[in-house]
Amino acid sequence: MININVMADSFVQMAGIASLSLDEREMADYVRERLVGLSCEDVQEDDAGTAIGGNAGNLYARISSGKCNAAPLAFAVHLDTVAPGRGVRSIVERGIVRSDGSTVLGADCKSGVAMLLELIRVIREKGLKPKMDLEFVFTVAEEIGMQGARNFDYGILKAKRCFVLDSSQRDGFCNQAPGSHKLSCRIVGRSAHAGVDPENGINAIKVLGAILSEMPTGRIDDDSTMNIGTVKGGSALNVVPDEAYAGLEIRSFSEKRLGELLAEVEAIVKRVTKRFREESRGRLAA
Repeated sequence: MININVMADSFVQMAGIASLSLDEREMADYVRERLVGLSCEDVQEDDAGTAIGGNAGNLYARISSGKCNAAPLAFAVHLDTVAPGRGVRSIVERGIVRSDGSTVLGADCKSGVAMLLELIRVIREKGLKPKMDLEFVFTVAEEIGMQGARNFDYGILKAKRCFVLDSSQRDGFCNQAPGSHKLSCRIVGRSAHAGVDPENGINAIKVLGAILSEMPTGRIDDDSTMNIGTVKGGSALNVVPDEAYAGLEIRSFSEKRLGELLAEVEAIVKRVTKRFREESRGRLAA
Protein backbone atom coordinates (compact mmCIF):
# COMPACT_ATOMS: atom_id res chain seq x y z
CA MET A 1 0.00 0.00 0.00
CA ILE A 2 2.99 2.31 0.38
CA ASN A 3 3.36 4.29 -2.84
CA ILE A 4 7.05 4.79 -3.54
CA ASN A 5 6.39 7.46 -6.18
CA VAL A 6 4.18 9.51 -3.85
CA MET A 7 6.80 9.24 -1.10
CA ALA A 8 9.61 10.23 -3.49
CA ASP A 9 7.64 13.25 -4.76
CA SER A 10 7.01 14.30 -1.17
CA PHE A 11 10.73 14.03 -0.39
CA VAL A 12 11.77 16.05 -3.45
CA GLN A 13 9.29 18.77 -2.51
CA MET A 14 10.64 18.92 1.05
CA ALA A 15 14.26 18.84 -0.15
CA GLY A 16 13.58 22.15 -1.87
CA ILE A 17 12.48 23.75 1.39
CA ALA A 18 15.38 25.39 3.21
CA SER A 19 15.46 24.21 6.82
CA LEU A 20 18.85 24.87 8.35
CA SER A 21 19.08 24.43 12.11
CA LEU A 22 17.23 27.22 13.96
CA ASP A 23 15.58 28.27 10.67
CA GLU A 24 13.03 25.50 10.16
CA ARG A 25 9.91 27.71 9.99
CA GLU A 26 8.95 26.92 6.39
CA MET A 27 9.56 23.21 6.85
CA ALA A 28 7.59 23.10 10.09
CA ASP A 29 4.67 24.90 8.44
CA TYR A 30 4.72 22.44 5.53
CA VAL A 31 4.75 19.37 7.78
CA ARG A 32 2.11 20.78 10.12
CA GLU A 33 -0.18 21.50 7.16
CA ARG A 34 0.29 17.93 5.92
CA LEU A 35 -0.47 16.49 9.37
CA VAL A 36 -3.65 18.55 9.68
CA GLY A 37 -4.68 17.65 6.14
CA LEU A 38 -4.27 13.97 6.96
CA SER A 39 -6.58 14.37 9.96
CA CYS A 40 -3.96 13.63 12.60
CA GLU A 41 -5.08 14.29 16.15
CA ASP A 42 -3.57 16.73 18.68
CA VAL A 43 -1.35 18.41 16.08
CA GLN A 44 0.68 20.96 18.02
CA GLU A 45 3.94 22.90 18.06
CA ASP A 46 5.84 23.61 21.26
CA ASP A 47 7.92 26.65 22.19
CA ALA A 48 11.33 24.98 21.82
CA GLY A 49 12.19 27.51 19.12
CA THR A 50 11.94 30.36 21.60
CA ALA A 51 14.04 28.47 24.14
CA ILE A 52 16.90 27.80 21.70
CA GLY A 53 16.79 30.97 19.62
CA GLY A 54 15.14 29.41 16.57
CA ASN A 55 12.05 30.32 14.57
CA ALA A 56 10.15 27.01 14.90
CA GLY A 57 9.37 24.48 17.59
CA ASN A 58 8.96 20.72 17.71
CA LEU A 59 5.82 19.24 16.18
CA TYR A 60 3.69 16.52 17.72
CA ALA A 61 0.77 14.55 16.28
CA ARG A 62 -1.15 11.40 17.10
CA ILE A 63 -3.35 8.75 15.51
CA SER A 64 -5.68 7.04 17.95
CA SER A 65 -6.36 3.31 17.83
CA GLY A 66 -9.74 3.74 19.45
CA LYS A 67 -10.44 1.25 22.21
CA CYS A 68 -7.35 -0.89 21.68
CA ASN A 69 -5.34 -1.40 24.87
CA ALA A 70 -2.01 -2.22 23.22
CA ALA A 71 0.97 -0.12 24.32
CA PRO A 72 1.36 3.03 22.18
CA LEU A 73 4.26 3.40 19.76
CA ALA A 74 6.10 6.58 18.77
CA PHE A 75 8.12 7.62 15.73
CA ALA A 76 10.56 10.53 15.63
CA VAL A 77 12.45 12.44 12.94
CA HIS A 78 14.06 15.87 12.72
CA LEU A 79 13.20 18.76 10.43
CA ASP A 80 16.57 20.52 10.09
CA THR A 81 19.53 19.90 7.78
CA VAL A 82 23.18 20.90 7.75
CA ALA A 83 24.56 23.63 5.49
CA PRO A 84 24.71 24.38 2.62
CA GLY A 85 20.98 23.77 2.50
CA ARG A 86 19.47 26.74 0.68
CA GLY A 87 18.40 26.59 -2.94
CA VAL A 88 18.53 22.78 -3.06
CA ARG A 89 17.89 21.46 -6.57
CA SER A 90 17.12 17.75 -6.74
CA ILE A 91 18.11 15.63 -9.71
CA VAL A 92 16.33 12.32 -10.25
CA GLU A 93 18.23 9.80 -12.37
CA ARG A 94 17.29 6.14 -12.73
CA GLY A 95 15.20 6.29 -9.61
CA ILE A 96 17.95 7.87 -7.50
CA VAL A 97 17.58 11.38 -6.07
CA ARG A 98 20.71 13.53 -5.82
CA SER A 99 21.47 17.20 -5.33
CA ASP A 100 23.06 19.16 -8.15
CA GLY A 101 26.29 19.21 -6.13
CA SER A 102 26.07 22.80 -4.93
CA THR A 103 24.17 21.97 -1.74
CA VAL A 104 23.33 19.06 0.50
CA LEU A 105 20.31 16.99 -0.55
CA GLY A 106 18.70 16.74 2.87
CA ALA A 107 18.05 13.00 2.92
CA ASP A 108 19.14 13.35 6.55
CA CYS A 109 16.43 13.48 7.74
CA LYS A 110 13.79 14.51 5.19
CA SER A 111 13.72 10.96 3.86
CA GLY A 112 12.51 9.95 7.34
CA VAL A 113 9.90 12.73 7.31
CA ALA A 114 8.69 11.52 3.90
CA MET A 115 8.37 7.96 5.24
CA LEU A 116 6.25 9.04 8.19
CA LEU A 117 4.00 11.23 6.08
CA GLU A 118 3.46 8.35 3.66
CA LEU A 119 2.73 5.99 6.55
CA ILE A 120 0.13 8.42 7.89
CA ARG A 121 -1.35 8.94 4.41
CA VAL A 122 -1.85 5.22 3.88
CA ILE A 123 -3.43 4.74 7.31
CA ARG A 124 -5.86 7.59 6.76
CA GLU A 125 -6.73 7.07 3.09
CA LYS A 126 -7.18 3.31 3.49
CA GLY A 127 -9.23 3.76 6.64
CA LEU A 128 -6.91 1.51 8.62
CA LYS A 129 -7.16 1.20 12.38
CA PRO A 130 -3.75 0.72 14.01
CA LYS A 131 -3.61 -1.77 16.87
CA MET A 132 -2.08 0.84 19.17
CA ASP A 133 -1.99 4.62 19.44
CA LEU A 134 0.69 6.07 17.16
CA GLU A 135 2.57 9.22 18.13
CA PHE A 136 4.76 11.30 15.83
CA VAL A 137 7.45 13.78 16.88
CA PHE A 138 9.27 16.13 14.47
CA THR A 139 12.13 17.90 16.23
CA VAL A 140 14.16 20.98 15.33
CA ALA A 141 17.86 21.80 15.70
CA GLU A 142 18.97 18.16 15.79
CA GLU A 143 22.10 18.80 13.74
CA ILE A 144 23.54 21.24 16.31
CA GLY A 145 23.22 19.02 19.35
CA MET A 146 19.62 17.76 19.45
CA GLN A 147 18.52 21.07 20.95
CA GLY A 148 14.91 20.59 19.92
CA ALA A 149 14.73 17.14 21.49
CA ARG A 150 16.34 18.47 24.66
CA ASN A 151 13.54 21.03 24.98
CA PHE A 152 10.64 18.74 24.07
CA ASP A 153 8.01 18.09 26.74
CA TYR A 154 8.10 14.30 27.01
CA GLY A 155 5.17 14.44 29.40
CA ILE A 156 2.79 14.52 26.43
CA LEU A 157 4.12 11.21 25.10
CA LYS A 158 2.27 8.09 26.13
CA ALA A 159 4.61 5.73 24.27
CA LYS A 160 7.52 4.06 26.04
CA ARG A 161 8.92 2.78 22.75
CA CYS A 162 10.06 5.00 19.88
CA PHE A 163 11.57 4.39 16.45
CA VAL A 164 13.88 7.23 15.40
CA LEU A 165 14.22 7.30 11.61
CA ASP A 166 17.68 8.83 11.36
CA SER A 167 20.22 6.17 10.42
CA SER A 168 22.31 5.33 7.37
CA GLN A 169 21.83 1.60 7.93
CA ARG A 170 19.98 -0.13 5.10
CA ASP A 171 18.84 -3.06 7.22
CA GLY A 172 18.12 -3.50 10.91
CA PHE A 173 18.07 -0.82 13.57
CA CYS A 174 20.14 0.58 16.42
CA ASN A 175 18.64 -0.20 19.82
CA GLN A 176 20.95 2.05 21.82
CA ALA A 177 23.51 4.80 21.40
CA PRO A 178 26.24 6.03 23.73
CA GLY A 179 26.18 9.21 25.73
CA SER A 180 29.33 11.31 25.67
CA HIS A 181 31.28 14.01 27.44
CA LYS A 182 33.58 16.26 25.41
CA LEU A 183 36.22 17.75 27.68
CA SER A 184 38.94 20.35 27.37
CA CYS A 185 41.85 20.58 29.78
CA ARG A 186 43.80 23.85 30.00
CA ILE A 187 46.97 23.99 32.08
CA VAL A 188 48.44 27.36 33.03
CA GLY A 189 52.12 27.27 34.00
CA ARG A 190 54.75 30.00 34.14
CA SER A 191 56.80 31.28 31.23
CA ALA A 192 60.59 31.63 31.46
CA HIS A 193 63.60 31.62 29.14
CA ALA A 194 64.60 27.98 28.75
CA GLY A 195 68.32 28.81 28.36
CA VAL A 196 68.68 31.59 30.91
CA ASP A 197 66.39 30.93 33.87
CA PRO A 198 64.38 27.72 33.32
CA GLU A 199 64.18 27.20 37.08
CA ASN A 200 61.80 30.16 37.22
CA GLY A 201 59.37 28.52 34.80
CA ILE A 202 56.59 26.00 35.25
CA ASN A 203 56.32 23.83 32.14
CA ALA A 204 52.62 23.51 31.31
CA ILE A 205 53.28 20.81 28.72
CA LYS A 206 55.06 18.68 31.31
CA VAL A 207 52.14 19.04 33.72
CA LEU A 208 49.67 18.18 30.98
CA GLY A 209 51.79 15.18 29.96
CA ALA A 210 51.74 13.88 33.52
CA ILE A 211 47.97 14.21 33.59
CA LEU A 212 47.47 12.47 30.26
CA SER A 213 49.83 9.64 31.19
CA GLU A 214 47.44 8.68 33.97
CA MET A 215 44.31 8.88 31.83
CA PRO A 216 42.68 5.58 30.86
CA THR A 217 42.26 5.54 27.08
CA GLY A 218 40.90 3.29 24.38
CA ARG A 219 38.39 0.57 25.23
CA ILE A 220 37.73 1.01 28.94
CA ASP A 221 35.07 -1.71 29.25
CA ASP A 222 32.36 -3.31 27.12
CA ASP A 223 30.29 -0.13 27.26
CA SER A 224 32.85 2.65 27.43
CA THR A 225 35.70 4.31 25.54
CA MET A 226 37.94 7.31 26.16
CA ASN A 227 40.14 9.19 23.71
CA ILE A 228 42.70 12.00 23.89
CA GLY A 229 42.12 13.65 20.53
CA THR A 230 44.03 16.93 20.51
CA VAL A 231 47.05 18.37 22.30
CA LYS A 232 48.44 21.88 21.88
CA GLY A 233 50.99 23.99 23.69
CA GLY A 234 54.18 26.00 23.58
CA SER A 235 55.34 28.90 21.47
CA ALA A 236 59.08 28.43 20.92
CA LEU A 237 61.85 25.92 21.67
CA ASN A 238 63.66 28.35 23.98
CA VAL A 239 60.63 29.28 26.05
CA VAL A 240 59.23 27.29 28.98
CA PRO A 241 55.57 26.95 27.87
CA ASP A 242 53.07 28.62 30.15
CA GLU A 243 49.96 27.08 28.59
CA ALA A 244 48.97 23.67 27.26
CA TYR A 245 45.64 22.23 26.11
CA ALA A 246 44.16 18.80 25.52
CA GLY A 247 40.80 17.70 24.12
CA LEU A 248 39.24 14.46 25.35
CA GLU A 249 36.07 12.50 24.72
CA ILE A 250 34.38 9.92 26.93
CA ARG A 251 31.63 7.67 25.56
CA SER A 252 29.54 5.05 27.29
CA PHE A 253 26.27 3.20 26.86
CA SER A 254 25.91 3.42 30.65
CA GLU A 255 24.97 6.80 32.11
CA LYS A 256 26.31 5.67 35.49
CA ARG A 257 29.67 4.63 33.98
CA LEU A 258 29.86 7.90 32.04
CA GLY A 259 29.60 9.80 35.30
CA GLU A 260 32.20 7.58 36.96
CA LEU A 261 34.73 8.13 34.17
CA LEU A 262 34.15 11.87 34.23
CA ALA A 263 34.78 11.89 37.98
CA GLU A 264 37.95 9.83 37.46
CA VAL A 265 39.28 12.33 34.90
CA GLU A 266 38.55 15.25 37.21
CA ALA A 267 40.27 13.49 40.11
CA ILE A 268 43.41 12.85 38.02
CA VAL A 269 43.60 16.51 36.97
CA LYS A 270 43.22 17.74 40.56
CA ARG A 271 45.73 15.24 41.96
CA VAL A 272 48.47 15.91 39.39
CA THR A 273 48.10 19.69 39.34
CA LYS A 274 48.19 19.74 43.15
CA ARG A 275 51.46 17.82 43.12
CA PHE A 276 53.11 20.15 40.60
CA ARG A 277 51.75 23.20 42.39
CA GLU A 278 53.35 22.10 45.66
CA GLU A 279 56.65 21.21 43.99
CA SER A 280 56.88 24.50 42.12
CA ARG A 281 55.90 26.52 45.19
CA GLY A 282 58.80 25.08 47.16
CA ARG A 283 61.24 25.44 44.28
CA LEU A 284 60.32 29.03 43.39
CA ALA A 285 60.32 30.07 47.05
CA ALA A 286 63.85 28.77 47.38
